[in-house]
This record gives sequence, C-alpha cells and structure tokens, in this order.
Amino acid sequence: MSDSILIEIAKQAPWAVILFAVIVVALRHVKEEASANRQHDKEMEALRIAAAKERETERRQHEMTLASMQASNIKSLIDNVTQSSREIADALKLHEENSKDRYEKMSITKDLLDTARETIARKPR
Repeated sequence: MSDSILIEIAKQAPWAVILFAVIVVALRHVKEEASANRQHDKEMEALRIAAAKERETERRQHEMTLASMQASNIKSLIDNVTQSSREIADALKLHEENSKDRYEKMSITKDLLDTARETIARKPR
C-alpha cells in the first residue's frame, strides 16, 4: 500500500486509524510485558537454583558437623572404655601381686593352699 492510500483512508475514516494505532500500541505493550515476564521468570529460576544450591551446601555441612560430633562422641566413649579396662586390668594385676606377696609372707605355698582347701572340703558340715 502506498502512502497516498493510507492518507485517503485516514481522511475517510479517522476512527479506523485511531483504532489501528491503539491496537498497535496494545500489541507492543503485550509484547514488552511478555518479554519482561520471560526475563523475570529467568531471573527467578536463577534465584531458585542458587537458593537450592545454598540449601544443599548448608545441609551437607550440617550433616558433616553431625557426623563429626558423632565420631568425636564415639571416640570419647571408646577412649573411656579403654581407660577403664586398663584401670581394671592394672587393679587386678596389683591385687594379684599383693595376694602373692601376702601368701609368700605367710609362707603359704600352692601345695599348702591346695591341702587346706581339701581339708575344708572333707570336713562334715
């Protein structure tokens, strides 16, 4: 269409030109709005992804902290049990040595001790 035809239409029906202009402006606005919405959606998706990564990092760090605390607690328990076992073993060894020393001081040998036990076992009750 040539410019002269458009000018003639504008002279004959000015409301049609106005309507056409409104439609063009409305379509441009819809296009810009859709473009802005797409851009906003992209930005929001990027934010969601970043937040999800951050949450995952925090969750893993929390799990590692818990695992470290549990390992430390278990190690502490094992160390306590080991130390207690050593103390008990040392106490039993010391008791055995003291008992042996007492028996030697009293001149009680194993044979005499066995004989004493047999004698006690034979006595009627």
